[in-house]
Amino acid sequence: MEYFQKYFPEDHFQNAAFFTNKYHLSQHGCLLNATAADIKNLYGLHIIMGCLAYPRVRMYWSEGFGLAQIKNAMTRDKFFTLRNSLHFVDTLQPPVNKLFKIQPVINCVRSRCEALATEITDYSIDEQMIPFTGRTFSDTGLGVGPSTVIRLTKHLPKGSFLYFDRYFTTIPLLEKLLELGYKATGTIALNRLPLQRMDFPLDRNMHRGE
Repeated sequence: MEYFQKYFPEDHFQNAAFFTNKYHLSQHGCLLNATAADIKNLYGLHIIMGCLAYPRVRMYWSEGFGLAQIKNAMTRDKFFTLRNSLHFVDTLQPPVNKLFKIQPVINCVRSRCEALATEITDYSIDEQMIPFTGRTFSDTGLGVGPSTVIRLTKHLPKGSFLYFDRYFTTIPLLEKLLELGYKATGTIALNRLPLQRMDFPLDRNMHRGE
């Protein structure tokens, strides 16, 4: 709990309760009276549910499969009411970006991550595939993967060593990192090597350990 609160301070839950109550009142014409403690419980229940992954949410309150920790924390109807009304901003205000509804959550996590102490050492950068139907733009001219690496180095001390896989590695990226004061190592796809590349042996022609 102490670790979690480092990323989500008390005022985050108070603000969430305020805007949740405001949204519920505007939609249903009655008071919800949600508190910061209710929002904390809602977060906690979602964490438990994410670990157990029942096929239906209502099963967590059922007779045969229900959990005492969940039943005692919040009733089923209150859970669904809170979840359906959960808001972090005033939706009546004009949006400032496409993520404005969850921007306070992003800001909480980002500000804490940026405040973490960093030192000159080794850093590994990896990727995770997430289904996405929108658009993303590269602002460095190096491509999406390399642009991500450049963005992450903004919070790393000069002289750090970076390691990543072929999804990120390009010759221009390595040159740019050297220019910025970082050293990097990564596997690279053959089609990203210059035409005057060395003739490396193919994987299928090499023995294990070579």
